Amino acid sequence: MSAIELKEKIHQQIDLLTDAQDIEDLYANLSFFFQSREIHFDSNSPEFVKKINASLQQNPNEAINSDELRNKVREWLIK
Repeated sequence: MSAIELKEKIHQQIDLLTDAQDIEDLYANLSFFFQSREIHFDSNSPEFVKKINASLQQNPNEAINSDELRNKVREWLIK
């Protein structure tokens, strides 16, 4: 399938969504995808170091662990 055909199919599937929570979940996943594409893995990159330092300053109680994330994704996929 070409990129244009894939985009059309994605748009069609998005148009089928009616539940606000599903749309919010999709938006969150898309946002994460686009943010992840900007991560630089050069350990000397000032932007990468800044992101790592910021993440280390976050309150661990505000985060979720990997198991919780897997469960949330699993629940989302079987909706």
